[in-house]
Amino acid sequence: MPKINGYEAWVEIDGERLDEFQLEVDEDQDDNELEDDGSTKLITRLSCYIPSEAGKVFRICATIQRVPTSFSVIALVTVDGKSLSDADFSVDEKHPEEPGRISFEEYRVDSKHKTKLMFDNITLTDDDTAAEKDHGRLAHLGTICVEIEPGIWVKRKRPRGPPKTTRLKKFSPVHEQHKIGGSHCLQIADLILDPVKLREEGVRYDSWEWKRLERKRMYEFTFKYGPLDWLQAKGYAPLIKRLPDAPPSPPMIIEESPRIEPLELSPVEPPRIEPSDITMAEPQPENTESSNRMGVDSIKVEPIDIKIKKEEFPEFKPIPVKKEESPEIEFIGIKTETRADVKPLLASQVDEDAGTLLDSKDALAFKLLREKMEAERRRQSRIVKPEPLVIGPLIAGQTIDLTLDDD
Repeated sequence: MPKINGYEAWVEIDGERLDEFQLEVDEDQDDNELEDDGSTKLITRLSCYIPSEAGKVFRICATIQRVPTSFSVIALVTVDGKSLSDADFSVDEKHPEEPGRISFEEYRVDSKHKTKLMFDNITLTDDDTAAEKDHGRLAHLGTICVEIEPGIWVKRKRPRGPPKTTRLKKFSPVHEQHKIGGSHCLQIADLILDPVKLREEGVRYDSWEWKRLERKRMYEFTFKYGPLDWLQAKGYAPLIKRLPDAPPSPPMIIEESPRIEPLELSPVEPPRIEPSDITMAEPQPENTESSNRMGVDSIKVEPIDIKIKKEEFPEFKPIPVKKEESPEIEFIGIKTETRADVKPLLASQVDEDAGTLLDSKDALAFKLLREKMEAERRRQSRIVKPEPLVIGPLIAGQTIDLTLDDD
């Protein structure tokens, strides 16, 4: 549970803190309760649900931020309605860095044995005689309560008898009609031999009595436990379990690359050229202007004899191409038939007896020319010539002599 006013409590299994669901806090300043002697009790209550596992040993822990010096603080632990232990908040030998830490992981069964805190399954029965009769345990079944109470110890001298050795009995089967909560309860684990040292009767011993401080607030932490699937079915826990925090990634180690030493190269002597190896080329004609501009007097080119084997280049064979039909021809915007469809025309269309046939190419050109002439003739025939405009006795376009005639 969250820390409130410096107080905190939680439950562990195998050293891991259990998840807590449905946290509720009741911290009403006016919520005061009356004790049996009429004194007022200020209390803050916190509650939540935790998942339990059958057969698992658990531990109850509590801490306070600072151990007070003017008064004491104790923690009382109750499981399934049965008070198991109480302890002062003091320096814990296992955790000296946390002065206000206490933990409960075992309790006394009788004067000779102790046992670990352990969750286990509830046995159900319909037999009234074999069922659990302790109504206090049945009413608080499936709960772990940690009460943190401030107070002082009062010293008294009085005869003190032997300690109580009432045996904490194993939880009996629960009647089906009385079952509430989950299907787990506190059961006795393996017994640990730890006999109690008895005192002599009639001898006075210093006795310390706990007295709670009325003006100090109490804190009550209640854990309602049960199997995780039961908590999820009731809606107390989410269906997806919270994933644990990822461990921190290890630091990256960067290894330095080995240092590469520079290579020491020995000087290389240039090849020695004998005068006999130099041959003078013949002078080039004067028309080599580009060579003169470059400062080159002559260039001697030796012929290269290249021999190609016949096997390296196989004989080339042309691939036969299928002759396709000639496409349609468009000439002067007129779509005509293909050349194969054009019939040869006579040399004279008027005289069919001439008998002279034109070539197919000439026939096509002649046909196109004739069609163009026919189209021009039809266009000219559609032109309307305007008639002369007659105004009164005058005819438009007629020359009129306006000079005066002396005769």
